[in-house]
Amino acid sequence: LGFGQLTVAIGDYALRRNLAFEVFTGPRQRDVSLPSGETVYDALAQRGIAARVVENLRSVADGPYAIADNHTLLFSVGSPFIIRKDLIDLYRGRVINAHGAPLPRWRGAAGITWRMLAGDSAGRVCFHLVEPGIDDGDIVHREDYVFPDNLRLPRDFERYAVERDKAAIDGFLDRILRGESLIREAQDPAVATYTPRLHTPSQAYIDWRWTAAEI
Repeated sequence: LGFGQLTVAIGDYALRRNLAFEVFTGPRQRDVSLPSGETVYDALAQRGIAARVVENLRSVADGPYAIADNHTLLFSVGSPFIIRKDLIDLYRGRVINAHGAPLPRWRGAAGITWRMLAGDSAGRVCFHLVEPGIDDGDIVHREDYVFPDNLRLPRDFERYAVERDKAAIDGFLDRILRGESLIREAQDPAVATYTPRLHTPSQAYIDWRWTAAEI
């Protein structure tokens, strides 16, 4: 569910392991691009992977609501859809989200930009179970790291984080295929923080009356 560089990496994994793989995303992600400039949609199409752009998951007759079984896993990569409890229950909890931030801090959206604004260089490969709340499900895989000092722009941080995610995904999915039990780490709500989505046209500005620290 969702378009991103990790979506393509999971698709490549599925092809190598001869697994059925299908992608669903929403209209606002239709033109999401890879660093090469190629869209995720085109990259998947070239691999023969079905990628469908839909308004909502319930509208698809043969979509996730119809194909739930004991052999199917839902993986969210920046999913544009709200994943509701009825869908989670259909898959008996086998819905996993990739959230590239050190949960339970930095739940929500725009995690890279908010951490840059806060001067926080902590990064994490973080895969967690999806629950009806926002990014609050048990963590099932994590690898902590610190962003290098030479990164400057949000896209530089994002690329670094995605490369760490891509390096981890094969081993994580291999464990699932082997039937290994995943160790579940509950999140502590007492230290959780949340950041909302940012809107560049209305928020990416500088008021020169601010102090240097505020800027």
